[in-house]
Amino acid sequence: MIIPRLVNGVVVFRSAGPCDGPRLSSALENYYREHDTRDVIWDLRAGQLSDFAATEFEAVARTSAKCAIVRGTGARSAFVVDTEIDELLVQAFVGVAGRQSPIAFQVFRNINAAWDWLSPSE
Repeated sequence: MIIPRLVNGVVVFRSAGPCDGPRLSSALENYYREHDTRDVIWDLRAGQLSDFAATEFEAVARTSAKCAIVRGTGARSAFVVDTEIDELLVQAFVGVAGRQSPIAFQVFRNINAAWDWLSPSE
């Protein structure tokens, strides 16, 4: 299950349980059907990313690119994971998504670092 919550102007998608391509795409489509929040944190620390197959990367990347239109210029997505294997998996996805979408992507092992990256610079 992936639950979106708006926190300080950023939508935080928190995953619990299985986290595969169709669930990621569905979370994006459902949220951006009604909202236009620019920046996103994907908190995947409690998710089971072992279900996110490389064969699903392209489909999720297309959904992300479609939502980029609603999100606007300068949109950013921070992914937060807690294991090295999940970090490598998400970095591989970011490589695919970055070729299809104008969104800036970054992967973190610490949620505070993700928040810092999304914070406006002074």
